[in-house]
Amino acid sequence: MDLSIITINFNTSQITLNCINSIISTMDRELSYEIIVTDNNSELEDYQFLKENFPKQENIHLYRSSVNTGFGGGNMFGVNFAKGDYYVFVNSDCVVKEPIFKHLLDFYKSTPNAGMIGPKVIHESNKHNYSFSYIYNLKLQLFGRHNYIKRYGLPDYRADYNSPVEVDYVIGSFMFLKRSIFEEIGGFDTNIFLYYEETDLGIKLHKKGYKNYYVPSVSYTHIGSVSVKENILKKNLRMEMENQISQNYIFKKHNSFFSILIYIILKTIKLTRSALLEDKNYWKLLKLHLQGSPLYKSMKVDQKLRRPNLD
Repeated sequence: MDLSIITINFNTSQITLNCINSIISTMDRELSYEIIVTDNNSELEDYQFLKENFPKQENIHLYRSSVNTGFGGGNMFGVNFAKGDYYVFVNSDCVVKEPIFKHLLDFYKSTPNAGMIGPKVIHESNKHNYSFSYIYNLKLQLFGRHNYIKRYGLPDYRADYNSPVEVDYVIGSFMFLKRSIFEEIGGFDTNIFLYYEETDLGIKLHKKGYKNYYVPSVSYTHIGSVSVKENILKKNLRMEMENQISQNYIFKKHNSFFSILIYIILKTIKLTRSALLEDKNYWKLLKLHLQGSPLYKSMKVDQKLRRPNLD
């Protein structure tokens, strides 16, 4: 089998069904494929709706987890059932509007040392959104994203490219990898509940000598891909804390003791300034940071076990 396309449903049954149906309707006829949907322990009503309206095809599978294991864990759960030579991890809030899978597969096969690839991200308003990003390291923190790009001559995530570009990693809403390579690097780190999973994959692939590519000649629509700068009071503070926990974990996992020390100091200064000048909620983030942003503070530990198989 060519492709195993894996997606996660978590209380988004109708959106997930839209994603599945868009893949089916645009799939290249030459390819053999399967779609694996992990239900990440959604509410009963949502899961039942998904199950009742699920496509009746032998190559489309639905599996329910007894606990919400997050993004990486949910995808790894799906991988247990995958049979394809290539894995495609697609967010459930994505819609495919054109045949893209054969193009990506052909590019992957013809590109030496390809690791992870991804197509162009289009927002539902038909505007191009950023499709790749940069490994979070000390230089990026010191110089800021725009100066970092300019200083080191890196591809600009704001640019509209016409041909494939080597990047640090592609956005996690659509990731295409060879099965054997995914297994070689150990797949997703399930210590992470949300955020930075694709960053971790990108780093691990680079360490093994693989290259990651943005392929802008094909695209998909991502409903949840709006990038809006807003005050932290307008965001979910709990999600901001989760983001910080994952960022802290990834940085410490892949950097030296000296870099980690500088990172802690710079982050402390940044959060203190933000708390004093911008928003008092930053004090909560600063407190979490000074505690080490430990994994036991993650939402992962709050998840409840529920019976997986429902008739």
